[in-house]
Amino acid sequence: MGVFAQTTCLHFNGNDYVDLGPQSINGARTIEMWFNLDSPFDENSTGPQTLIARNTTFCNSCDEVNIALWATSSQHDGQLRFTWQDEGNNVYIIWSDTNVWEANRWYHVAGVIDAELGMMLFVDGMKQAQTFTDQGSAVTTSDTTTRLGIWGAPSQPNPRYFKGAIENVRISSDARYTANFTPYCLDTIPTSTTMSLWLFDEGSGLLAGDNGFNGIDGAIVGATWILDSICVDLDTTHTDTTVTDTNLASEILKHQQASFRIYPNPAANLVNIQGGESLRISQVSVFDPLGRLVVNQLDETESGISSFDVSKLRGGLYIVVLVSDQGTSEN
Repeated sequence: MGVFAQTTCLHFNGNDYVDLGPQSINGARTIEMWFNLDSPFDENSTGPQTLIARNTTFCNSCDEVNIALWATSSQHDGQLRFTWQDEGNNVYIIWSDTNVWEANRWYHVAGVIDAELGMMLFVDGMKQAQTFTDQGSAVTTSDTTTRLGIWGAPSQPNPRYFKGAIENVRISSDARYTANFTPYCLDTIPTSTTMSLWLFDEGSGLLAGDNGFNGIDGAIVGATWILDSICVDLDTTHTDTTVTDTNLASEILKHQQASFRIYPNPAANLVNIQGGESLRISQVSVFDPLGRLVVNQLDETESGISSFDVSKLRGGLYIVVLVSDQGTSEN
């Protein structure tokens, strides 16, 4: 199960984009994000809608990479496509199983290139039937610009814009998924293979900060900040206990009765959470009064004490959600 919390994300109205620069997906093996359409999209839709693309000229030899919803009067109209064109001008395309997409619903998509299994596409964690096993090389190095929300340069006629919201864009140097998985709804934690991670948590301004090791901030051109509710997954592989909707109340009660303490309170820098002998904390999430996720970290320490940094948070009241081997607790 999951709870829903508001978070900031970027909305694209069909003539705007985010410029991620020319280096952001070089060497990538996983490109993933959440998206939400303004209008339904299916085989009767007019014109493609682009989530991410590296291509400025619609050329046939520019190391093109894209994830886009397709609609060009072809047999694949309505399907989501993951495309990579290598330096030898070989074009590899795989398509989603479905060609029907609802409006006002968040989808997770991941395009993956594994060295042995090749190209794969995942929608909401489900591996799509079509793969491309002959293509297992990572995205090649190019000085061509990558953008969110547009395919081609803005100056070109009929660029393929996106209409909807995008959130939590992650570029990784490894193939993160090779089989079905449960998307980690707001995956805010960079790993050693996270090249770029745009969380869109600024809420204002014209830059989208990159939390990955590339450090490439995105330039926002026209896209606007909004608040929306996205699932925050509390049932992940990082915890031994699965809390279902029917037993949530009893699991929270059992967890609250377990022995733990949060200190210091109030705090200016670090907050510590100490569990008792029978309580092992695996994840800490903190929400502000608007329900926005402001801290989300996994914790597998053996000391029994979890710590998280609050020095960048404004003074006020916050909700702390703990996941442990005994369930979920909100404090």
